[in-house]
Amino acid sequence: MSCPRSRMFILTTLVGVAVGMGFSVQAEDIATRSVPVLKQAVQKGETLTADVLTEATFPTSQVFASTLTNRDDLIGQQALRPLEAGKPINKLHVRVAPLISRNQIVTLVYQRGGVQLSGSAQALEDGQLGQSIRIVNPSTRSTLTGTVRAGGQVEVN
Repeated sequence: MSCPRSRMFILTTLVGVAVGMGFSVQAEDIATRSVPVLKQAVQKGETLTADVLTEATFPTSQVFASTLTNRDDLIGQQALRPLEAGKPINKLHVRVAPLISRNQIVTLVYQRGGVQLSGSAQALEDGQLGQSIRIVNPSTRSTLTGTVRAGGQVEVN
């Protein structure tokens, strides 16, 4: 398995030999791919929006299987680490933005039969729709587990 430097040396050598033999090598001969990149750096935890994205062209050797190549796949994603502007984005560096964030005040809902109780609680972790998360009741300081629902609600079983 060759390293990128070796491949670049071989490519440069081949181009040099081809030019020396009277062949012309055009920049268009190198395969490229257009991928979405950030216009500006993004900090960890920020959600990506359409206005911070643009397109840039890179040699296919710099576009990996883990590179996100569709702009729509990035919109609404949350950065898991600081991301640099102008560089391809790895799918391991973003995630779907959580519906509920850690330390967010949520509506705690308990429902049995025709009886429904609700109150406020604090989320102890991030959560996606349908995911179980831990919450704490601020008045009793008891920790409960509930399922994330729409509208900032957590349903306790």
